[in-house]
Amino acid sequence: MRQPNIDKRRKLWRILWLIVALELAWSGLWLGYRATSLAAPEVNFSLVDDVTAADLRQVHQELMQSVASGQADSQSWLAMADAYATYGYFREASRYYRRAIEEDPYDSKATFRWALCMDRLARYPEAIELFEEAASLARDPRSSQACYYFIGKIHLKLEQPEEALKAFQRGKNHVPCQYEMANLLIRTGRVAEAEPMLQSLERYSNAIGTHLIRARAAEARGDQQAMTLHNDAAERGDEIPLYLTDRGYLKKFHSLYGASRMSTEGYELAQQGKQKEGLDILHTAFEQNRVVRMQPFYVQLELAVEGPAAAREMIQNWFDRSGESPEFLEVLGDTYMQEGAVEQAEVAWLRAAKLRGTASIHEKLTGVYQQQQDEEKIRYHQGGAAYEKGVAAYRANDLETARLSLEIAVERLPDKANGWFYLGQTSRVLGNLTRAREAYEKCLAIDPYHGRANQFLPLVVSSSTPR
Repeated sequence: MRQPNIDKRRKLWRILWLIVALELAWSGLWLGYRATSLAAPEVNFSLVDDVTAADLRQVHQELMQSVASGQADSQSWLAMADAYATYGYFREASRYYRRAIEEDPYDSKATFRWALCMDRLARYPEAIELFEEAASLARDPRSSQACYYFIGKIHLKLEQPEEALKAFQRGKNHVPCQYEMANLLIRTGRVAEAEPMLQSLERYSNAIGTHLIRARAAEARGDQQAMTLHNDAAERGDEIPLYLTDRGYLKKFHSLYGASRMSTEGYELAQQGKQKEGLDILHTAFEQNRVVRMQPFYVQLELAVEGPAAAREMIQNWFDRSGESPEFLEVLGDTYMQEGAVEQAEVAWLRAAKLRGTASIHEKLTGVYQQQQDEEKIRYHQGGAAYEKGVAAYRANDLETARLSLEIAVERLPDKANGWFYLGQTSRVLGNLTRAREAYEKCLAIDPYHGRANQFLPLVVSSSTPR
């Protein structure tokens, strides 16, 4: 009597097990589909070094494993997107930013970076829409204002100045928006309207950008004297950026991958005193020859660990690939001098000075000629060193140091027109107009067509002073 019920229960269990098996199979197929449908697109990794390409592939592989196991979240997708965007793979990055936002629609940073990506792909309507969304999601007002800045820049690309102005107005409390508003108003002949923006920039009154935009405003007003003085002040200004770039938001990811990562690791080890370990990593990174640019520190490390001959070989390989440069010619001379090969060091340093003199190169050549007791060359290179120090001090706004160095320079090199010019500049800014006038006149006596001396001489003749 019970047999039919047992058979029914057995049939029911078999059906249930079949349903479970089908659901498991379907789940596996779905996860597999998601993983394969989001597999890495065909990426031309020839644009990056091999180590970076391997790192990017590894990041993608780890992401796909997370997807397959059901552990991927918005940050997993965002990390892959940022990695691609950092190396210029904006089309691929866009795909992963979209997926990150699907996981977390309220992630303002992911939305903002996706907008940057669309901007780079020239998909401007979508970029503007995403920037608007990022602005509405951002909790930090500066982040919202940055969105309006990039919207304004897109409108400028589209030759829509009035729409750009509206966008910058929405972010008007942000310095980059103020700068762009002022620039746009000046360019369109509305200098008076730009004045409130220029006043806002006065908190960065000594920034190079502030002086340059003040010079443009003065030129638009026809005030040649103010224009000249602001352009001059820009040479002594602070390098404070008054603008934004998309790369600024991605540069922090650059050191996470490939040759850049290895380069950072190598430098850090060397600075910790582990010179050999650091050098080995730097060698591998430099061999990639695409991302890592050799620095003089790298050669100095090679010199300390492997000796002068190895350092020279490294420098020569760099010259073969990139051409000569004064900083590496100077280090080349150092390698010869360490071995006591004074003549070869002299040749390298003279070539460096011919390309672009520096105070240290002239000082090293002074040492060579002191050994040879060549007074004429000693005097010349002492003057060269003083001139380079003086100009550097002037540009750093260290005016008293500049004055002292430039007085030595013109005493040693009385026929150097630029020496007299920069002494004139320094004297004028210090308020010594008589000395400034003498210096400008000396400069013009040597070089009658020195444009900047011709600009500034009338200012000191009329006893005008810089603002």
